[in-house]
Amino acid sequence: MIAHGNASSTKPARVVLVGAGGFIGAALRMPLEAAGIPVLALRSADVDLSVPTAANALAEALRPSDAVVMLAAITPDKGRDAKALIKNLAMMDALCGAIAKVGCAHLVYFSSDAVYDPAVSRVAEETPASPRDLYGAMHYTRELMARVATRAPVLVLRPTLVYGVGDTHNAYGPNRFRRAAQKEHRIALFGGGEELRDHIHVNDVAALAARCLMHASSGTLNMA
Repeated sequence: MIAHGNASSTKPARVVLVGAGGFIGAALRMPLEAAGIPVLALRSADVDLSVPTAANALAEALRPSDAVVMLAAITPDKGRDAKALIKNLAMMDALCGAIAKVGCAHLVYFSSDAVYDPAVSRVAEETPASPRDLYGAMHYTRELMARVATRAPVLVLRPTLVYGVGDTHNAYGPNRFRRAAQKEHRIALFGGGEELRDHIHVNDVAALAARCLMHASSGTLNMA
């Protein structure tokens, strides 16, 4: 569950999107700017979190009054193995190092519903995290790192599968179905089509995250 630091919507002094070039980062930037909130959009070309000097480079860009949103990660389509795990943890360590140097007013970490056991049919925020692969373990570890990185409010967002225009992951679901229909004139389903999977549109993810930033929310929230 989450708690709101602000009872009514209050614009953050500035929102720093770390991983702004990604699918969710690009979508989140739009409602923030539409609300008149200053946004610093950092891509990997601006700050490469995988290099040893990343913490210092990021610290130079941050202010103590910033709301920091951590979106940067190696996505599962690019690797779910131990190498991806180690690189993802190093990226999070760089972010935590920068916050330790500068501080922040609010930290939002984009995690994943992969932290839950896929065998659990109905999930709530009270459901214990029990990842069954390295990708889920990575996100859960990064959640813990975020929570100890600062005394500022920390919000962990756990979205289910995200779809929408601009997605490059081509994961099993609406985006792949649309592309397959256009290119191959057919849609291939796993099994007999009886399986149900949760999906959420990227614009809904962005709108909800923007509201949480306006309320300085803390805790854990499933996005589904």
